[in-house]
Amino acid sequence: MPADHYSAFLQEAFIDPIRSVLIIDDDYPTYEEILNPGARAEGTEHPVDVKQWRRDPEPILKVIRRFRSSTPPLLVDIHDGFNVEAVADVATAAHLHQSDFLVLDFQLDRSRTDDGTQAIAIIRQLARNDHFNLVLVHTQTELDVVFEQVCLAMLSKPGGQIDEGAAEAAGKLIDEDADKVRPDLGEEILTSIGRTQYLASRYEAHEFTGRAFSGKAPFGKFKELLDEAKFKKSDIKTVLDYAVEHAGRKLAEFMVDGDDPIPTRSKGDIKWLKTGTVFVAFCRKNDSQDLMAEMLKALNDWRPPPSRLYLAKLRAVMDDQGMVAQELALGHKHALAHWYDRLLRSDARERQSRVAESVQRHSDELLAAVLRDVIDYANRLVDAEIAAGDIDKLAIKHFDIDLQNDERKRQALLEHNAFVCSKPRFGWHLTTGHVFTLNGDHWICLSPACDTVPTQLTNFQKESFGSRLPFTAVKLNKLAGSHMLTDVNSNRYVFLRIDGEITCFGFDPKPGSAPYWRTLYAENEGELKDWSFDVLLTATRGKELVFEKASAHVVSQLRYEYALNLIQRLGISLTRIGLDFAGLDRAPK
Repeated sequence: MPADHYSAFLQEAFIDPIRSVLIIDDDYPTYEEILNPGARAEGTEHPVDVKQWRRDPEPILKVIRRFRSSTPPLLVDIHDGFNVEAVADVATAAHLHQSDFLVLDFQLDRSRTDDGTQAIAIIRQLARNDHFNLVLVHTQTELDVVFEQVCLAMLSKPGGQIDEGAAEAAGKLIDEDADKVRPDLGEEILTSIGRTQYLASRYEAHEFTGRAFSGKAPFGKFKELLDEAKFKKSDIKTVLDYAVEHAGRKLAEFMVDGDDPIPTRSKGDIKWLKTGTVFVAFCRKNDSQDLMAEMLKALNDWRPPPSRLYLAKLRAVMDDQGMVAQELALGHKHALAHWYDRLLRSDARERQSRVAESVQRHSDELLAAVLRDVIDYANRLVDAEIAAGDIDKLAIKHFDIDLQNDERKRQALLEHNAFVCSKPRFGWHLTTGHVFTLNGDHWICLSPACDTVPTQLTNFQKESFGSRLPFTAVKLNKLAGSHMLTDVNSNRYVFLRIDGEITCFGFDPKPGSAPYWRTLYAENEGELKDWSFDVLLTATRGKELVFEKASAHVVSQLRYEYALNLIQRLGISLTRIGLDFAGLDRAPK
């Protein structure tokens, strides 16, 4: 298979699903002005005949023909941007939410040269839209200038970078020591950290210091001035941090409030920017009329990992085949009627879990109907990858993770184990598999699920324990060290992600020993307070069997099959038979 095999799968996942295009460009014709040639541009005093397309329609015609000649032909809508005037007004352009691909002119106000305020407002709005995800900024302005303006506009305003003492020391070095070498040298050092350098400090934070110290682009001038000032090596970092913070304060007006994650951006000649919900590519007008090819070129440079391609393909298949899949999922009416009847007859508390269960079953049916195409896509991608490259290097290429490195491999295995073993905590009452903290220890609920549903408590339970739910809990033993991966299939371990960290626990204190279990009592029938995952427990303490209450907090949850495995192990431990064999202390000589 050719070396660009990955591009074909990017095309299939991101480009082929596109069905509609919206062009926002003040040089493009709109239906209104074509049908009413004497009209003035909406919201302006400019007649529509000032637009370039009337004098030279061919470039725009080529762009639109490209879209219309694709398979299938794309729906193309055009907006000239005249009613998109300010950040507050962008949300009123409701049609922005109705197309798959946006072509956006950077300078929408022809009276303000190289001003991208309106275009940036649109990109910011789309970054908060869960549907819109592909944007191509199409501009006559210098591409580096446009790219940097958009990159800056998508950053959150910076906080303080250096403390007061460091700032005072840096100020003295710049304002006094540097100027002793040459007047204005200190000011030149400060201004050598401009927009380009500041963006490097934010987007490539882990490497920009080394580049600045060595004078690599874009820090060549900064390093040259530092050498002239003859600063000590220990002072360079102080001056750099001060200069970066100084630049950040000057540029803050172009950034947004908040603490959004820093987007990902390209580093080479092909320009693109990616946030969590939008991918923005950049292209000069007249360089190409095939704008889909320009978008694919940027996607190739981004090179998202296969996992993202699977999910993109799943979204595309769901969008394309969703109605057919929905009909298949709705094919068993009697079961659907039964599920809904149970919802109607359940009380308010029970209904919470019933609704979640019903929605899960419906979604499982829907996914089962569309997954075949996604699985076929994944198989073809894996086959192509195996045929095209060195398998040992593919994880590095796609994920920047070297699985030949022992520590990286260990982390990969831990993350895998935590994923297959546990899931995000869920539920409105304490249930099987819930892992909770109690008095600094970790415990797991291992009573059968049907025995933990408050609405299914028996009359005997209610008469015996009132509003307390008795349940079996096993203490988990926190482990560390490499043995938990070498002995991973010994049926002793569970792997949990708690507060972002993966922790391994043992079901028993040591191999072959019995687990430490207790009967605990959950107050208020085990109901979790307002989805806070807090529950009040009662337990016995001391030789006198004194009962005391303590707060517990659910921190994780085992997948059901893993919880059932531990229930089975607990049952074996509780029903083991003591045998009366006798043996020698040591083998005879």
